[in-house]
Amino acid sequence: MIKSAIIAAYVVLASVTATTARAEVLSSAPDQFIIQIDRRLPAAALAPLRVPETATTDAAARQAVIMAVWARLLAPGLWWSSAHSWGGDASTMRIDPQVGGCWCETFGEGAAVEHGRIMAIVPGERLLLRAELGPLQSSAVTGKLEWQFMTNADGPALRLRYAVQGALPMAAAPLAAAVDAVLTEQIDRLLAMPAPPAP
Repeated sequence: MIKSAIIAAYVVLASVTATTARAEVLSSAPDQFIIQIDRRLPAAALAPLRVPETATTDAAARQAVIMAVWARLLAPGLWWSSAHSWGGDASTMRIDPQVGGCWCETFGEGAAVEHGRIMAIVPGERLLLRAELGPLQSSAVTGKLEWQFMTNADGPALRLRYAVQGALPMAAAPLAAAVDAVLTEQIDRLLAMPAPPAP
């Protein structure tokens, strides 16, 4: 029953946020779906560095921006939504930044959950996790969540790609749309960099 309620909540969220989601469900079939979200790193990402937005044309400045977002990516407790945590408080989420490292959450007395495990990591370039998120965790599926940093002509960018395959707990299309909405929220929260301290 809890699993069904979680799935239903995902679908409701998708219907509410579908008009603002700017991601793409690349494909869906009865046993799989692939989601891709692309974002240009916003001017706000430059704020903690006190770097002008125009400086993103400079290679060193672009790399500094990427590394600032990379550091924040590895601290999901700062930006992941508590509404999409198991214990209701995402601030307890941690990522151990090494191959085999756990993206884990702790809650209650001795309670914990593994959201994902790192398969590949290249600082400032790529983070690949095996991750069956939310209601997919107890389903017979495999999920691969990849964050990839790139430098385009108009500045640094971030791509999130999530591929799921197996015995999906519901029809692929609405499930993919729901997961798309949730992940779009998370990447936007990640890139909502905090304002810098006053000088």
